[in-house]
Amino acid sequence: RQGAGLDIVNTLLVAFHKGAQIPDTYGLLPIHWACAQNATIAIIEALLRAYPDATQVKDKWGRTPYSLALASTNAEKDAIMEALNHEPSYWSMSLIQEVHNLRGELDQQFLKEQELEKRAFSMQNKLNEVTAASLTATQ
Repeated sequence: RQGAGLDIVNTLLVAFHKGAQIPDTYGLLPIHWACAQNATIAIIEALLRAYPDATQVKDKWGRTPYSLALASTNAEKDAIMEALNHEPSYWSMSLIQEVHNLRGELDQQFLKEQELEKRAFSMQNKLNEVTAASLTATQ
């Protein structure tokens, strides 16, 4: 069975980040399902950033995401096991760094937009001058 792609998971986490912390009726968090259903390492990492303490949560049968990943046939099992072994603070810091990086990117984009607005305003002024000069010359 094919799971959701990273873009979908990220969109859901942005729209409702607390969803990563809500278990289903069996006590399974999204990360439990991801580990059991052979999700990619990128999806596992996204879920860990959203809820770093998820690695300690046991489902109704006492299984952790780690135990589900260990029993999986995932081709990325080694990387997933390593990710699940990180302390929750690792993912918190990772998220803080990601937010910092995104803020930097937004700042750069804002500066570029301001520069483009200045250029557009300047070009509009020149167009107005040319139009006014053209109207004066034809009169």
